[in-house]
Amino acid sequence: MTLSPKMWQLNGRPVRIADFRVEVPPPAPVLESGDAHNLAVDGSAPSTRLRECFPEAGESFEGGLSDGYRFILDFRSSNPDRCLSMIKVFLAEHGFGELPLPKDYAELKLFRLPRKERRQLHLFADDGYVHNPIKILFPPPKSDWRGLRLEIYNEQADRHLVRFHDRG
Repeated sequence: MTLSPKMWQLNGRPVRIADFRVEVPPPAPVLESGDAHNLAVDGSAPSTRLRECFPEAGESFEGGLSDGYRFILDFRSSNPDRCLSMIKVFLAEHGFGELPLPKDYAELKLFRLPRKERRQLHLFADDGYVHNPIKILFPPPKSDWRGLRLEIYNEQADRHLVRFHDRG
């Protein structure tokens, strides 16, 4: 959908009226026999889901950045519940829909480190919800940034669990 505002005058005040138009996506490109290396194992088009096709080191994907082992994407919203719902939609679209997640922001806050411990240096504690292979983290204390950080770890990488738990 595209949003193209139109300006109108109502009692001398400008009014914007949104014009929603559904755009038809272009047809998928037809692969030729020389493109066989781009096909998935079953002969279908290659997957764009993060769980099956993890980005390479230094590669940007949908606004996030990957180091080959971990993919980091920041979500910002004025409403924390909306921020969490954006994360849930992103995870569902990329193959992580079956993971147990907090139902709302109030439940997510239960995973936040206690106030006293947030000011201290922690070597192995994450401030947020952690469930292999994802982490939903709060911003650092006294930060101007408002939102949540999503970290997704590559399950096919060597020493995946060691990296996930920040041990190597």
